[in-house]
Amino acid sequence: MILRKTKKLKNTLLALSSALALTACGGGGSGGPVGVVNDFINEDLSNLSGSTSIVSSYSNLLSSFTSTIAGGDFGGLQAVITGPDAEDQATANTLLTQLQQAETLWAQSETLIADQSDADKYKIYNSASYKEAYAAMKYLKEHVKPIITRVSQGKTITLEQLNKVAKEDKALEIINTEKEGSAVEYANAKLKAEEKSENKTSTEETYNQTVDGTPAEDFSNATWEYIPGEGGKQKRTVKVTTPRTKTVKIKTCTWTETTKLAENGSVVTSTTPSCNIAETVTVLSPKVEDVVQYQDEGNPITNTEYLADVVTSPVEEWNSAYGTNGTLTTPVKHSTTANTPEVVAGSESTATVNYTKNRTTSTGTKNQVNVIVDNWRKTTVTKPAVRTTSNTVVYNDTLTKQKRTWTITTKKKKVTYADGTTEIIETVQPKVYTDWETVQTEVIQRTVKEDEESTNIFLTPDITDVFVSQASSTVKSAAYTDEDEDLGTQTTGLSTTASDFHTTEFNKDTSKSIINADKAYAKGWTGKGAVLGVIDSYQQTDHEALDGKYKWYNDYVRYEDGTKDANGNELGTVANRGKNVTHGTHVAGIVAGKKDGTEFHGVAFDAELVGANIDYYGSGSAHLSYAQTALKDITKLKSTNAQGGENMNIVAVNMSFNKTNPGWHYGTVTQLSDGTYSAPKITAIMENSGGGAQHWRVGTDNDIVLVNSAGNGLYINGSMNYDYALDPGIWASEVDANGDLVLGGKMIIVGNWGGTKADGQVVGSKAGHICLNIVNNACNDTYKTSDFYILAPGNSVYSSAPGDGYATMGGSSMAAPQVTGAMGILHQMWPHMKGENLVKLVLNTADTNINGYNVNIHGQGMLDLDEATQPQGAIGIPTTGRVDGTLTSLNNTYFATGSTSAFASLSNLKIMVIDDYDRDYYMNLGSGMTVKDNRKYSDVDMLMANNNTFLPTQQMYGSFTQGGQYDLLNNYNFGFYTGNNGGGDYSLNIGKNFMLHKNFKLKTSIGQMSEQDTWLGNSSDGALAVGDNNDTNFGNIGVEYALGNNVLSLDYTKGKTDINTTHGSLIKGFTDIETESYRLAYEIHKDTHTTFGWSFSLPSHITSGSMDLEVAESVNLDGTLNYTNFNSDLTQSTKEKNLGFFYSKTAEDDLDATFNFSAEYRQDVSGQDGKDGVNLAFNYVKKFNGACGFLIWKNPKCYNEDGTKKDMKALYAAQGKEVDNATKHGLVYDLEKDMFVPIKK
Repeated sequence: MILRKTKKLKNTLLALSSALALTACGGGGSGGPVGVVNDFINEDLSNLSGSTSIVSSYSNLLSSFTSTIAGGDFGGLQAVITGPDAEDQATANTLLTQLQQAETLWAQSETLIADQSDADKYKIYNSASYKEAYAAMKYLKEHVKPIITRVSQGKTITLEQLNKVAKEDKALEIINTEKEGSAVEYANAKLKAEEKSENKTSTEETYNQTVDGTPAEDFSNATWEYIPGEGGKQKRTVKVTTPRTKTVKIKTCTWTETTKLAENGSVVTSTTPSCNIAETVTVLSPKVEDVVQYQDEGNPITNTEYLADVVTSPVEEWNSAYGTNGTLTTPVKHSTTANTPEVVAGSESTATVNYTKNRTTSTGTKNQVNVIVDNWRKTTVTKPAVRTTSNTVVYNDTLTKQKRTWTITTKKKKVTYADGTTEIIETVQPKVYTDWETVQTEVIQRTVKEDEESTNIFLTPDITDVFVSQASSTVKSAAYTDEDEDLGTQTTGLSTTASDFHTTEFNKDTSKSIINADKAYAKGWTGKGAVLGVIDSYQQTDHEALDGKYKWYNDYVRYEDGTKDANGNELGTVANRGKNVTHGTHVAGIVAGKKDGTEFHGVAFDAELVGANIDYYGSGSAHLSYAQTALKDITKLKSTNAQGGENMNIVAVNMSFNKTNPGWHYGTVTQLSDGTYSAPKITAIMENSGGGAQHWRVGTDNDIVLVNSAGNGLYINGSMNYDYALDPGIWASEVDANGDLVLGGKMIIVGNWGGTKADGQVVGSKAGHICLNIVNNACNDTYKTSDFYILAPGNSVYSSAPGDGYATMGGSSMAAPQVTGAMGILHQMWPHMKGENLVKLVLNTADTNINGYNVNIHGQGMLDLDEATQPQGAIGIPTTGRVDGTLTSLNNTYFATGSTSAFASLSNLKIMVIDDYDRDYYMNLGSGMTVKDNRKYSDVDMLMANNNTFLPTQQMYGSFTQGGQYDLLNNYNFGFYTGNNGGGDYSLNIGKNFMLHKNFKLKTSIGQMSEQDTWLGNSSDGALAVGDNNDTNFGNIGVEYALGNNVLSLDYTKGKTDINTTHGSLIKGFTDIETESYRLAYEIHKDTHTTFGWSFSLPSHITSGSMDLEVAESVNLDGTLNYTNFNSDLTQSTKEKNLGFFYSKTAEDDLDATFNFSAEYRQDVSGQDGKDGVNLAFNYVKKFNGACGFLIWKNPKCYNEDGTKKDMKALYAAQGKEVDNATKHGLVYDLEKDMFVPIKK
C-alpha cells in the first residue's frame, strides 16, 4: 500500500534516530547501524597506523549526520509517513551525500586494512566487529539509501520500506541476518583473497659427461719410413679417428607455495615437489688426430690383443660449490610472536612542590593530643623513554648437500712382436662421474627478532614525599564529650535556622529543599573533611564553582597526536579531552559545588573531590574498562603513604553511567512469575564470568561507597522500558557462595524523582529487579535491587558546565550526585561510620510518604537528610572498647531495695549510647531506670496472718512466691521458699524460740537467700546486668512479751549480700552490701475469734555498700572509646516507714462469716522521698450451704409447716455437728503456743 503525504520529511527522518542513538544522561555505549560502524572505527580501526585521518573524517561526518537529523520534529508514527517538498528533498540529498561519504570512508578503511600487516588483517577479518560494521554499512547502502533516494526524488515510500528504518528491531534483524550471512562470506572472501599461491620450478644439471668411443686407425696413407740413425727403427703417421658423445642429465622439480594470513602474521605451505630427469645424448664431432707409430724393423709387432678394462671402486665426493661451503640452507618461517615491548629510559626531569600535612601525637593526657602541621616537599621525577616493539620469528632451516662418485678405467692391450715376445700395454682413462645427488643433512630451528619499531613514551613518574620541617604544634582535645551533640566536628559560623539557608544559590532549583539539606546545614553538617569521587566525563577542575576542590584528577582518554590537516586543525583521536561534554562537570558541581554567594552550591559544599574522565573517545560515552581502572587508582589514593597511597579520606564515589545497549548488554528481557525480570546476557555473566560485582569490589573492599545512577530507561522491543534499574547498579545484590553480599552492601542505586516529595513520579528506571539467580522461572536472589534503591530529585537541576558556564540538566545522572553529597554530610557527622552503615542509614531514613508508594517502583523512598542526621533505631551502651563492637541495652532496670541514693547518683550520670548505625549520643544513665515496689506482703498483714515467727528478708522481693513456714518439735521452726517459675532463686531459714519466762519469748533465726540475675530484688538487665548466685546471708532476733491476752513484740533482721558481676556489664563490682529491717508491734487477742493490733516498721533497706561502674563517655576519631570509672554509694538515705492497723474476726461456726481488715500508711515508699501512700485491705468470707435450697428451689426438710425456716444450729446438732467448738469463757492466751488455752485452776 502506498502511503499518502501527511507531514514534513523531518518526521520521516525519525526512521534514522535509532541508527544515531548515542549515550543519554546516565547511560553509556551506542546503538544502531551508524553506531556499530562508529564503534568499529573508534574501537578497532583507530588502533591501526595511518588511521587518524579516517577516524577524524568519520567523526566529522557523524557530527554532520547527527546535526542534519537533530532538527527533526519527531512525532507519532502516523506523522512519519510523508510526501517530500523541495526543502525535504534538499535535506534528503544532503543525507545521500553524507551516506556516499560514509561509503567512501568505508572504502578507504578497507584500503587501510589491506595495507596492514598480515597479523592485523587476519585479526580484523576474523573479528565480529568487522562483520557487524560491514553488515551495518550494507544495511545503510541497500536499505536506508534507496529510501532516502526516493525521498530526494520526491517519491513516496511504502510502509514496508518505512519499517526497515523506523523500527530498531527490524533494523537489527536485517543487520544480524547480513552479519551471519553475507558479512561472513565477505570476510572469508577477504581472507581468501589474501592467499597467494605460486608455482615453483627448479632445474638442476645432475650429469654432464663426454665419452670417447673406440678409435679407428686409417692406414691408407700410412707408409713406414725409416728413422735415420735409429738402428732400423721405422715410423709412420696414422690418422686415428675417435668418435665422441656428450650425455647431459637435467633434473626438473615443480611444486606450489601458498601464503595464507594467520594470527601471528602469515604461514607458507608447500606441496611435495614433483621431479623428473631428462637425458640428452649428443654426438659430437669425432676427434681426429695423427698418431706417429714406431717399429723396429728388426722386431715389429705382429699382433695386438685388447684386454678387459680395469675399473676402480667408486670414490664418494661432495660438491663444495653447492650452497655455501658445500651446504645449502633453505629457511621456512615456522611462527611469528609479538614480543613484550622493550623500554629504555631517557633523560629524567624533576619538579618540586611544597605543601603541608597534619598529624596528631599523644600528650600523655587523656583525651588530649598535639595537632602538628608539618612542611613537606613532593618531588616528581618525569621519565621519558623509548618503547620498542618487535616480533620473534622462528624459522626451520633445512640443510642439504650434494654428493657423487667417480671411477677410473684403465684400458689394457697385449702386443706380440715378430720374435714372438709379448707386452701388456696399459692406458689410464679420465675419471667417470655419477650425477649429483641432493641429501638433507639436518633441520635447525632458529629464532630471530624482526619488525622492530620504536616510539617515544613517558614512564610512571617517581613521586617522593619528604618531611622538611615542623610548622606548628597545637594542643587540642581528641575526645568528644557530653558537651558535643555528635561525634563529628561541626562546621562553624553557620546559622541554626534551616530557613536561613534558603539563599539564591540554594533556590536555583528545588532539589536540595526536597532532600532537606537545609536541615542538615542548620545542624552544622556540610560535608567538611570528606573526599568524594566523581567517575564521569570531562570535569573542568578550574571552574569557578570547583576551583580548589580537586585533590586529584586524571583523564583516561586518547590524547591529540600532533597530526594536523591543511588548515592546522588537530586530527588526533580526542581533541581537547572531550571538553565539550557537559555531563561530568555538571555532576561534580551537584556533589560539592562551592557555596560562595554566586550562582549555586552543591549538596556537600564543604567536601573535596577526586575525579576521573573515562570518556575515552570524547564523545560523551563511558568507557567501562577505564571506569574500573579509575576506581582502582582512586582506591589507591585512600591507602596510606606506606602502602603507596595518599591517605585521602575518600568516602564515596559517584558513577552516573549505565550500560544501555539492549541486545549486547541484556538480551531479550522477560518478566518472571514473581514480577522480577530475566536478562539472558546478565545471567550469562553470572554463569560464565563469575558475576559483575568483581569489577567494582576494589572500592567497596576498601570501604568506599559506590553511588550509581539507576538509568533513564532502556529502548527495547521497539519502545522505552522503565521497569528496572540498569547495569552496573544491578550487581549491588550479588552474593558469594556463603550468601554474603560481594560488594558488602556498599553500593547504592539512585533513581530520578520528578515533582514534589509527595506527588510526582520516577522519571527513568524504577526499582524493579533483574534477577541474577533464576530457579523454576522465579527469582532466587536473597537481595533485590529495591533493597539498595533510593530516590533523589534529578529533574531540572542547576549546576556547573564546561567553559565556566552553568546549565540545567536532568536524569538519574543528576539524582545520583545528590546522594553522593549526602554521604559526605553524614561522614562529617560520623567519621567512624563504616560504608555499609552509611548506606543503611541513607536507605532506612528515606521518606516513603509518597502517594502510591510501591517498593518495586520507589525502592526505599526519597533521600531525607533531616531524618538521617537524627538517632535511628534502638540505642545501646558500648561495653567492648569500640563503637563498632557489642552493644548492651538498658532494658527493665529497676530498684526494689529502695536504694534511692544509688538511683539518684546514677540518674545524674551522663553516659554515651550508640544507635543502630554506631553513632554516639548522650543520655543520663538513670533515664533508663525505675524504682519498683516489689513488696509481696506488708508487716501488718504478716502480723495479722500470724504465719511468721521472725521478720523475713525476702518479704520485700517479689520473686519468692512458693513455699512456707513450718513449726517443728521443741520450739524449732523451718522455712523454705522458691522463686517464680523456678529459675534457681530460693530462700531458706531455720530458727528456735526460747521461753525465758511464760510471758517472755526470745526468737532467733538464720538463713540464706540466693538470687539469679538479680540482687536484693533489683533487676538490671543489659548494661547493668549482674551474674548468678548472688547470696544474702541473714540473721534475725526478736522478743515477744505477753500482757494478759495481748502481746508486744520487737523484731530485727541483719543481712550481708555477695553479688557477682557478668561480662558486658557496666558494673565492675560491689563492696560491703548490708541490709537491715525493724518492726515494733502490739496485738490484742479479745477472744479466740477476735484479734486486732498495730505495727510500726522499717522494711529491709541497704545500710552500707557501694557499686563500681565503668561507662563510656566519649569517642576518639579512630572509633575507640574513652571510659570513666564511677563509684555509686548504695547506702539508703531515705528509708520507707510503715504504720499499720488490723482487725481480724474468724468464724465461730461453719456457717459464720470471716472478716479481716487492715489499713497501712506508707511513707517514702521504696525509699522514694515524698512518695507516700495508704493501703486498705478488706476480706470477707461466708460459707454457702446449698442443701436447703437454691434460688426458687427449697428443701422441705429445712422448713416448718408454716413455711418458716428451721433453726440451722438444731439441724447441725441433730447431725452430730457442734456449732461451737470452744467456749468463750475460761480461756487465756498462751504466748508459747500462740493460742488460747483453758485457764488452769
